[in-house]
Amino acid sequence: MKTFKLLFPLFFVLFIIGCGKKVDTKSPEKVEENKLVINDYKTKSGKAFQVISRKLNGSLADIFVVGSGFENFRDTLKFLEAEPFSSAFLADINNDGFEELYIITKSTGSGFLSQYTRCFF
Repeated sequence: MKTFKLLFPLFFVLFIIGCGKKVDTKSPEKVEENKLVINDYKTKSGKAFQVISRKLNGSLADIFVVGSGFENFRDTLKFLEAEPFSSAFLADINNDGFEELYIITKSTGSGFLSQYTRCFF
């Protein structure tokens, strides 16, 4: 009981001091529109993917995928007004001996769900 009598005033004072502090309620940082973000991914077979994303606003982005080292393919895949780019990875999920590029996008709406898109050339 003696410890309680000593600690109670201390906690009470800390509580009063803590209640007087203002909470910083900054709005989230504004997304830099039209800023290009470039990510490079190289496969074990020497082929390469370049993922270029450009934020249009907080919830939409354009994503471009450029492949290099492919004999018969030189096009750019375009995902216009897609959900913002989150990350990407290479994997041979279908076990055909070649790595595919998987792009992960993150929804900014309710629930913040992630989606992935498989890109192969």
